[in-house]
Amino acid sequence: MTSGRLNMKNSNDWPLRSHNPATDDLFAIRSGTSPVTIDGNSLVPGDGSVVTAKLADDAVTLAKLASGTAGVLLGFDGSGNPSEVALATQAQAEAATNNTAPMTPLRTAQSIAAANVTIPDSGPYANVRPMIQRFQETRWLTDYVDKSLWAGCRAGTSTAPTVNAYGQDSLVAAFSAIGAYGVVKVPEGIFNVAPYTLAKSGCGVIGQNRNSSVLRTSSTTAHQINVTGAYCTVAELGMQTSVTRSAGAAVRLASTSSRVDVEQILTINAWTTIQVDGAGSAIFNIRSVRAETGQAGGSVYKVTGGYYVHFHDIQHVGNAGSSHTTWPLAALEIPSSEDVVVSGSSQFTNIDRPILIAPATGASVSSFNMEGGFCGTSWRGSLITCENGGDVVSGSMRGTWIGETGTSGADALGAMVLKGAAANRLKQFIFTDCVFPLSMADGLNADQYVNGLEVSGGWADGNVGAGYSISCQGFILRGVRSGGVRFGGNAYGAYLGSSCDNFVVANNILLGNTTNFVNAAGTSSTKIVANNLS
Repeated sequence: MTSGRLNMKNSNDWPLRSHNPATDDLFAIRSGTSPVTIDGNSLVPGDGSVVTAKLADDAVTLAKLASGTAGVLLGFDGSGNPSEVALATQAQAEAATNNTAPMTPLRTAQSIAAANVTIPDSGPYANVRPMIQRFQETRWLTDYVDKSLWAGCRAGTSTAPTVNAYGQDSLVAAFSAIGAYGVVKVPEGIFNVAPYTLAKSGCGVIGQNRNSSVLRTSSTTAHQINVTGAYCTVAELGMQTSVTRSAGAAVRLASTSSRVDVEQILTINAWTTIQVDGAGSAIFNIRSVRAETGQAGGSVYKVTGGYYVHFHDIQHVGNAGSSHTTWPLAALEIPSSEDVVVSGSSQFTNIDRPILIAPATGASVSSFNMEGGFCGTSWRGSLITCENGGDVVSGSMRGTWIGETGTSGADALGAMVLKGAAANRLKQFIFTDCVFPLSMADGLNADQYVNGLEVSGGWADGNVGAGYSISCQGFILRGVRSGGVRFGGNAYGAYLGSSCDNFVVANNILLGNTTNFVNAAGTSSTKIVANNLS
């Protein structure tokens, strides 16, 4: 048992002590406003004087204690004698409580009031909200779905718009109920929701699993989720369409957005799966996104801006038995950007062009880098070109499979085609340990205006044209193998055009081809050909 009191005005007024039932009797601990200590049967006030306290021996008090009919709190009367005192009422206790003092417990009402204060949000935002709301800003989409639609949404059989009991779109209603930094959770089911603009910074829309939590649109052109705010998350969602799309993205990252994470998304029949239109300082991370059977004319992943855009484990998987006329234009199209990185097990199949980089006049792609991945089973092959008037400053690919094209011609010169189109437009490109198999034209083709081309390691087999066809100046081709037994030889192991100069071709194995090596440029002090097997 701990001795003390109710109705504490200040925790320093009344010291706490342990009660010893063998030696202590009931007494009140107080002397004016001074704290006291206990010395036998004497109370010692804070001023040092000694006051003898009489024990509780009056008949009324002792009778009540003996009968147990009421609790008794003892105090001192005006003469210093122990006497019974009444407990403070609730109102008196609350009025006397000093909530700022140490060790003073808060009343329930005061606790709520203390929690319901306004504090600034983290990040560069000026708005404030009651703190208690911060713990209530996760909403389930189904809380805003009319009950009559639940069964159809869960089974995926409903074609009606998914709305709440008042006819408002469920996704709009759910986001209206939260502030910045809130999250809308999408459970299992297919929800026919309207296109939504995610403008609240720090917010997210997150499903249970991209194979089971599906947002479906009936719009032919609108972006399904249009992110205009910063620090947002879109994750674990399936994105589907009930119509043939002719524009718009499943997830679009607008020029006003930045620091957005998109991950674990699955799209089916999308025109564009992810479109990045970020500003020059914007940073985006897109991870583990799979697009199935994109639509003809669309680009599966498209980047028109942004300072740093990182794709990791992105895929397009088309219908292998379908006509190439139904395939999307490009798996990854980059008309303009500062820095685009593709990494992980990224895979582009059944596509017109796996990679299309073609900046227009006044635009540029400052840096493109791809690590690993598969760019195969395309119709016309990948194209990096400046013929639209823009610049490609720098690029690199390492350990990437680039091959298996379905046609040849003026617009299908190889599995990977580099076109500078004019002097000093395509400034640098490096291929390290890349492979170029099974093209209906060349494996790698570079025109006369490409600058800073370097090809190191890797191989090229089974191409109808040359494994490596190069017409530019200032290039290096070293340590490659062109021609072999895996897919058979090429028409040419390596072909150097007459415009080539200032180059090094060295330490290559160019065997097993119809014609192993053609050097139309000749050799000189600026045209070094050495240590090749051909």
